[in-house]
Amino acid sequence: MDTGRTIAKSAERTFIAWEGGDQVSGIHDQYANLTPRQQLVLAWEAIQGGSYEKARAARLLPERMTSVDWDSKGFATLKVVKPADFFDPAGGASGSTVTGKGIVPILAMDSIMEGAMPFVCARECIPILDMKSETVTMPFFSARKYITPINAPASDALDLLQDVGQATLKAKRYSVQATIGKELLRDATVDILAKTLVEMGATHEMTLNQNVFSKLAMFNSGTAINLWSATSPAAAKGLIGAKAQVDAAGFMAQTAVIWPVLWNDLMGTLLPAYNIVAQQQLMGVGVPQNAVSRKMGATNAIIYAGLKICETGVALDTSIDSTHTIGTTAGNVGGMVFDGERVGILGIRQELEVEEFDDIIKYATRPIAHMRWAFATALDPNNANVTNAAANCICTHA
Repeated sequence: MDTGRTIAKSAERTFIAWEGGDQVSGIHDQYANLTPRQQLVLAWEAIQGGSYEKARAARLLPERMTSVDWDSKGFATLKVVKPADFFDPAGGASGSTVTGKGIVPILAMDSIMEGAMPFVCARECIPILDMKSETVTMPFFSARKYITPINAPASDALDLLQDVGQATLKAKRYSVQATIGKELLRDATVDILAKTLVEMGATHEMTLNQNVFSKLAMFNSGTAINLWSATSPAAAKGLIGAKAQVDAAGFMAQTAVIWPVLWNDLMGTLLPAYNIVAQQQLMGVGVPQNAVSRKMGATNAIIYAGLKICETGVALDTSIDSTHTIGTTAGNVGGMVFDGERVGILGIRQELEVEEFDDIIKYATRPIAHMRWAFATALDPNNANVTNAAANCICTHA
């Protein structure tokens, strides 16, 4: 395989391995027992080791795994293979002499996603647009209207598009790499590579969260700010009050994003001994234990008072929002409640992509992960009066 080739994750699947499994008999359980990172370690040990490592990998890895083949034009084909055909000391049941490189790019990409999934927050709160070009115009509806009866013949119907605003999404590239010194590779176990990929995935997802929530913190009507404090039950009432303000503005608040400072006060308010919802959250009911359970229907959010609540610990980007600070002193932000369908949109031009993982020697020292995306709030830059700022209410500390 050429070192310049890449493999990307599509928007339809959490893990690439599931895409390959779909091609034959709908396999979705490759990571049921071992995570992508653990499988990557086994694969690397088999490729670099001797007969013992190959036999061990063939025994511990799933019975069927997703692999990738690139044709002469650089197009990738995902397929399902038996690990024994790659790692068996005798060359596999079919006498294959393939070294297993086709499995490594899949496990590398999925290891990055394994790192990203625990930090997913913005993706669950905001509609995602598949961008067909670098720059996309995003039309959005602003204030909702009411229809009046038509009394005169040939009168016009209500035109909903007369107040439609337009925002622009311009995708930017976000890249992260990890240059690992050869001394570290020699002195450490091969697991350092897998751990690096997991960390890269987490870095990408936290960056996306920071950008989205920094822009949303600046995007509010100015008067729709609800106060919270640690005094029971103020934290819970603060979220309910914020939802009420968004709803009263003609929107439908479905989502709350809260930082640990507000999460602490909220859970202190929802005493488990008296609140079945709080008890369920503390017991982990409905909260995923890994990315696989999330893919099968769970989310990183809990539900309270009609709001899907996502927690994030990212700091606000001061280059975007130099006004607000996360904290517990007066005026500090602890969370925000918004109508996720009307507050803005997240455009993905290119999903997470791993580069150069097919060259074992070269890529072992410099893995790179790219992504191209953009987020825009529902504000028309040409008409400041066409805005959905009232669809968002930030919660500040009393």
